[in-house]
Amino acid sequence: MPRRCNDVVAIYSRFSANMGKLNNEITPMYSRLEHPPVRFDDYRPLLDSNLADELAGVAGALGKLRVLHLNSTATGGGVAEILQSMIPLGNSLGIETERVVINPDAA
Repeated sequence: MPRRCNDVVAIYSRFSANMGKLNNEITPMYSRLEHPPVRFDDYRPLLDSNLADELAGVAGALGKLRVLHLNSTATGGGVAEILQSMIPLGNSLGIETERVVINPDAA
């Protein structure tokens, strides 16, 4: 793995370990956002069948990957709007995906 990836993994691991301790008790500085579950099969009719198969294959190859999106806003702005769809899609593909928002007032 390239050095930069190792650095990102190390930072994520430290952050994730701290978030794990906070599962039952999120600090005021961070909020974990919940997204409704979806089924990947619901997306299939909207996609080219080859693309749908490719997405499923790539997701399967990623194995036990866990993705945490750390964002500064829960709503508004492009990133927040995209993540509202991306988080459920990632989870529907079997990639553990979650979203945490920084609360600037508590920071």
